[in-house]
Amino acid sequence: MNRTVIAISYNRSMQEATRKTLGALMGAGAKLVQQTGSADVSLARNQALTMALRVLASLNRERLNTKPPLDQLPEWAAPPLFDTVLMIDDDIACTVDQAQELVTHARETGVPASAMYSTINAALAGTRLFTPPGERSRWVVGLGLLAIPAAVLVKLAKASVHFDLHGEEQVEFTWSGTIRGKWHSEDYTFCRRLGGVHLLPIPVAHMKTIPLYPHADSVACIKEGRRLPGELDSTQLEHLTDAELTEPTRARADIL
Repeated sequence: MNRTVIAISYNRSMQEATRKTLGALMGAGAKLVQQTGSADVSLARNQALTMALRVLASLNRERLNTKPPLDQLPEWAAPPLFDTVLMIDDDIACTVDQAQELVTHARETGVPASAMYSTINAALAGTRLFTPPGERSRWVVGLGLLAIPAAVLVKLAKASVHFDLHGEEQVEFTWSGTIRGKWHSEDYTFCRRLGGVHLLPIPVAHMKTIPLYPHADSVACIKEGRRLPGELDSTQLEHLTDAELTEPTRARADIL
């Protein structure tokens, strides 16, 4: 988990299993960014991701300015930079190995990678985007456990509207609203703006009254590239244009 910044938002008591997960991830080398106190989910997501970008920039500046002893110079000539943001919800539990698999996939492919988890009605928290034949499926998912390459997040930030909140600049990565006459929650809007994400066959716990896990058949379908039980072509979401996913750009400063 080295070189990873964890971003979490919460406005309630965090699940104990999530707290233990965060402790394990930090013990494995990740840095933690916490956003609290906002009942507006979209605003909280935007604040947390903006904070993560600032922390990434700060950590990397520190590494680039490091001046090691001369006898260590070859080893430190190109210090590895923090390059991944891992979003986690306050009611998700996973192992370090599961989180690392997501982070490694995002680093190696340059595509955000999500774990699988179930909603309260036992449905998978994700919908497949329309994908041309021969290409790996992209998905829009809940943001329970999502690894995002820093370069992808920086690119999206530069294409996003920036806004002021209590005198501090924030990035509008996502919002909830209607697109083409259909309601899109902030997590689905964000995934669409990312161009969709890869859904990996990594089942993690969604902590409600009892832990909820994806059904083994659904995990096998994602692993083997098959359709989910009952999934039809008509359930796949069409790609949206950049204009539909990005509000008109206003003048803004560069926070990075």
